[in-house]
Amino acid sequence: MPGFLSFFRSKYPKKRWIRVLILVLALVVGIPLIWMAWMTSSYYIQIQKGTGISPKQKLLQRSIASKVANVTANQEDLARLVPQGNVPKLGGDQAPVSVVLFVDYQCPYTKESMPAIRTVMDHIGDRAQLVIRDFPIVELHPEARDVAHAARCVLEQGQKAYWRYQELLFAQQDTISSEALRQLASTASVNVARFDECMVSRRYDIAIDQDLTFGERVGVSGTPTFFVNGAKFEGSVDEELFTKAINYFLE
Repeated sequence: MPGFLSFFRSKYPKKRWIRVLILVLALVVGIPLIWMAWMTSSYYIQIQKGTGISPKQKLLQRSIASKVANVTANQEDLARLVPQGNVPKLGGDQAPVSVVLFVDYQCPYTKESMPAIRTVMDHIGDRAQLVIRDFPIVELHPEARDVAHAARCVLEQGQKAYWRYQELLFAQQDTISSEALRQLASTASVNVARFDECMVSRRYDIAIDQDLTFGERVGVSGTPTFFVNGAKFEGSVDEELFTKAINYFLE
């Protein structure tokens, strides 16, 4: 900078070189500011017109792409993500996108996420399939295993019965007891005698243990955790993230 000032002092009178210096500094600072303002203005005009994406959307896209690129489960485990047999599910059996959701029916974050998940699945229809697997964390939620077993007992009486029951379970999450599980089964319009027999038998304890073991194997440590075509997402989810995660594989 001293050499720069000396150049102007030697070439121009004092008042003039000061004006020239101010002009040069204004150009150096002003041109980048004008460029940034123009870029910002263009960016938000694109967003308003629907031709651009917001910073949040860009972050979501990068996050999803990163999760897809960094799948840690091996191919054998990925092939076993969707379990065999009678499981809770929504969407098409031949859908190109499979979503496997590990749930704890006593988890507040799972409860928070389910309305968004249901809304997106209703909108996407047969282009994706959602499958529920159990991950009751009894250390945090002592009733979670019984609730998971009750949900499977209701599933015996049909998918529609299960989804009605699931909604009731989350709605009454804070007041769950053995009697409440039975009452909610009645409210869900299932055969309560069959439900009672199933609960006494504890015939789904092994299946719940298998889900827990497999979940831990593929990196599940809390709920909700869901896998979209093998890519793992953890924590609460809103409609935007869930939609983008599925659309990533549809586009």
